[in-house]
Amino acid sequence: MLPQRLPAQDLPAPETVKLTTLLLQSQPIPDLVQKYIKYAHDFPTYEEQARGTVQVWGRGETGPSHSPTLSDSGDISLDPDADFSEAAVQKYIKSYVENIQNMYPLLTPSELRAMPSPKGESIESALTLLVLALGKICLHPRIPDVMPLEKGSLQGGSARRNMDVIPGLDYFACASRILGGQLAADSLTHIQVDLLAGLYYGQLVRPIESYAFVRRASHKLQQVMRRWAHERTGSNEHAGGHEHTGRSTTKNAILFAFGTCLDLESDLVAELRLPPSGLSAYQSPACFPDIALAEQQGFDKRVLESFCAHWCLREAVAQICSSIYTSQGLAPYIHVPDANAVQYAQTALGNCNIPSECSPVEAARLRDRYWGGQAMIYRPFINLILKHDHNLAISPQVIQYAGQGVQALVESTRAFHNLGKRFIISSIFRTAHTQWCNLVTLSAVIRNTTLRPFVDDDLLRKLFSWTIDFFKIIALPTSALFIDLRILESLQHNLWGNSGREKETPDA
Repeated sequence: MLPQRLPAQDLPAPETVKLTTLLLQSQPIPDLVQKYIKYAHDFPTYEEQARGTVQVWGRGETGPSHSPTLSDSGDISLDPDADFSEAAVQKYIKSYVENIQNMYPLLTPSELRAMPSPKGESIESALTLLVLALGKICLHPRIPDVMPLEKGSLQGGSARRNMDVIPGLDYFACASRILGGQLAADSLTHIQVDLLAGLYYGQLVRPIESYAFVRRASHKLQQVMRRWAHERTGSNEHAGGHEHTGRSTTKNAILFAFGTCLDLESDLVAELRLPPSGLSAYQSPACFPDIALAEQQGFDKRVLESFCAHWCLREAVAQICSSIYTSQGLAPYIHVPDANAVQYAQTALGNCNIPSECSPVEAARLRDRYWGGQAMIYRPFINLILKHDHNLAISPQVIQYAGQGVQALVESTRAFHNLGKRFIISSIFRTAHTQWCNLVTLSAVIRNTTLRPFVDDDLLRKLFSWTIDFFKIIALPTSALFIDLRILESLQHNLWGNSGREKETPDA
């Protein structure tokens, strides 16, 4: 029989199941990483919050452990030296379409084609500025760091600022000044602007700042959803969300923003100890966008199909979490799922219609999401064997499930390995930290006599080598990902010594 379902208010949302916390509770993994992690119960949240935030108008970062910078005392009324030439605007809009629009259909193709150069301090100008900021950062070959704070660096007017070295921060700075005076507005454009700001910080691998804007968008969306609930006297949106008679293009755009916000928030709070906004409580079949209407507006069918598949996979992972993990999400597992619970979870994933045609990046994102869900199903079996291998009689079925879990970890880790070392995804932090969790688990698996046969040593060596190269592009010194990188390098050396590094890392 299926595991007893908890009351709805007690179901663990997927974002409450902190993979890192579960990982660091499972022996022998703490012994492998404790040298590098100061507060295991709050990793990586503590490190990300301690690093401070980017000084948009100045240098360095600001936070409890950082000094004031230009934004505290400088004149922020001056526009930065941003390029608003027609060539630059079109170049960055094109980059936005190719790198961001293919993940999140927030803006219609006609809006993007007719997007004017920003003039004045309207919210429409802020939207254009953030499209330019995202388009510019997506063209950069690696994640840039802030300008360091050095003695005497704030003297004179020639000191280089963060916006001089971080692509797109010049446009973002202009937009942030507009946003500062319109915090409470909850129009569609204001919601889209907050989401684009969150996406921009996501490209800088700044999850705390990213979440601040995503949460702001969430609160505005909740205000809109509450108004809709009060206004609704009858609904033409029937079971399954497939009938959308009379739906306006504006409402449809808000629902695309709703799905985007859910996706971004779930990625962030799945890895960080951050409070969920409550947006998931509004999720229902009626919240699904009208795809036919979106096609009429000119959206790429492949983008729409990928967006729908991500939505489905996200809901499937939520079902997996609610059927397998505890209501608190941070405690050890209630039980090791039985065969019926595994089948229940597999059915949830199997019901998702994965499109056959989509861009290479979208195909990789879907592989990552799918195999991440598979890993969630089988991780309890891996942990059981790692913890009790010498003290417990392990059934053949548990070993089989654990083997499937190992395969899921491998596939999840190499989901992006055919894209090169720098690729554009919405949540670089979530993706990288998940790969770190996978490899830390696999490094324990290969040391285990029962599970070792499920891991190919040469393949694992390639996974380590590729992932470390990826981290070297995105992990800045103050980020928790830099600690992840040091741990991966240490595990690599412990497993293979100096032979762990390949001269040229082939795709695994």
